[in-house]
This record gives sequence, C-alpha cells and structure tokens, in this order.
Amino acid sequence: MADLVETLAAEGGKDLVQALVAGLVQLAGKVPALWRHVGRDAEEGMAKELERTVATLNAPSTNREQVVLEAQIEWKIWLRRLLTDHPDARSELEDLLEELRRETPTVVGQTQNITGNHAPAYGVMNGNIINHYHDGGRRLPDAPEHGTEPDESP
Repeated sequence: MADLVETLAAEGGKDLVQALVAGLVQLAGKVPALWRHVGRDAEEGMAKELERTVATLNAPSTNREQVVLEAQIEWKIWLRRLLTDHPDARSELEDLLEELRRETPTVVGQTQNITGNHAPAYGVMNGNIINHYHDGGRRLPDAPEHGTEPDESP
C-alpha cells in the first residue's frame, strides 16, 4: 500500500504542477478540496499553498526547471501525507488527476540541426531560432563607399 501511495503522490505532484504551468489554475483549484477529509482549516490552508505555488511558477526565474521541480516535490509530500492519513481520499485524487491529464495540453518541442553544402541550417517548431556566429577573427575588406567605383586594376 505504501508503494501505491508514494506513486500516486508523485504522479499527483507532477500532474498538478504541469496543469498549473499550462494555465489550468481553475481546474487545479479542485485539489485543495481533498483536504476536507482533514478539516476546513486544512482545506483553506492548501488553497493558500496552491495560490503560492501559482505565484511562484508565474514569477520570472532564471532557473525555471528547478522552480517546477521544487513545486512538484512540495505537492508530492503534501499529497503523500494526505493519502497516508486519509486513504479514503485516494479514489477522489485519482479521478481528479485523470481530469487534469485530459485537460493538460501535451507540449512537444523539436529542434533539428541540418547541414547542407557545409553550411548549417536550423529549424525549430514552437520556438525561436537564435543563431550566434563567430568568424574566428577573419576580417573581410571594407566595402567601397557609396558613389565610388571599386579598383579595377588587374
């Protein structure tokens, strides 16, 4: 039973945070209702924790992946405690997670590096192409000024 609780809590933390990242805050707002098994104060406290998580996920961050991972771990711990103390909340959590999974869009990012004629070409789907080029210190001759003819000597 402990393995089932651990697995369900881990999936719950991951799915909940993915739904929040996808903008499904209203649907994810159903999660704190699971704490009614503990009491009204616990339910309200978890609603505040959910709001805090949303604010954290929406705040600018230089390490977004770490912020998401930490939020998933926090919710895993809270869900594990809930399921350990109140196993009767399990089926309700499973139903809610199924609903979150159905509504959370699948995000696929793909990047390809293509080389043709010894020159790189880049393609990306659902993102931006950012190229950085360094010529290795080679300098090209300055272009002729406007209105002058280039030197035609042999």
